[in-house]
Amino acid sequence: MNNFEKEFNMLIVDTFHNILKTELKMINKITKSGLSMREVHLLEIVAEDKKNSVTISKIAKSFGITLASVTVMVNKLCKNGYLTKKKSETDARSIFLTITKKGLDINKEHENFHKSMISKISKNLSEEQKKILANSVSVLNEMFKSEF
Repeated sequence: MNNFEKEFNMLIVDTFHNILKTELKMINKITKSGLSMREVHLLEIVAEDKKNSVTISKIAKSFGITLASVTVMVNKLCKNGYLTKKKSETDARSIFLTITKKGLDINKEHENFHKSMISKISKNLSEEQKKILANSVSVLNEMFKSEF
């Protein structure tokens, strides 16, 4: 790697870790939930679904992890009152997930974190800088979606 690549790699990795660390710290400080970020993001997926059609399979595919791993998380979240499970009336193998009030509270704090983060990032940027930053992050995002 040349100097730019080394520095950019360190910047990307450091930024990613700092966002996750800050996000988790904030969620646990406010809610005292002890949830992992993956569990918080699982709640986010269920909360965003307006049709109550989220299944364990859908989450496993979204996260790129095994059904067994998602099942462990879902069981923990159900046990602690963040989610409920309901068997499909048409396919006994399918279980639909619904978020509870307690889960919605966690998700709201997570949304608030993101709003605050974006506000802090953008408050001192000009409109031109905002466009450049958004475009650059969009290019990165598309590359990650297609390449990895």
